[in-house]
Amino acid sequence: MKTLQAQQLLGNRQGNAMKMFRVLVLGEHCKMDVSGDRCYMGFYVTRFVEAATPEDARVAAIAAVRRDARLDGLILNDEADPPLLLIDEIEAVSELDVPAVEPGIVFFRDEN
Repeated sequence: MKTLQAQQLLGNRQGNAMKMFRVLVLGEHCKMDVSGDRCYMGFYVTRFVEAATPEDARVAAIAAVRRDARLDGLILNDEADPPLLLIDEIEAVSELDVPAVEPGIVFFRDEN
């Protein structure tokens, strides 16, 4: 959170107004235990973040997914075989578009 706050301050100092962004994050190559079978899964999750620029929003959304407690213990990759977190979509939105409850996570079998 401190990093995001620092980015927000930096953005404000540079004259960039803070905006809300909707960021669709794609997780790939996530080793998981599915009904006793270890396999690679992927997921999509939407994060709403406040940032000065789309690049700052990308960084904030990836950080938010990495901190998501719902993923703790689910992703079993070791350091030599890390999962990938990518941005699928990013869009500036109104604060009125931000839901009161954080959106869920949609998993799929990763065939790659």
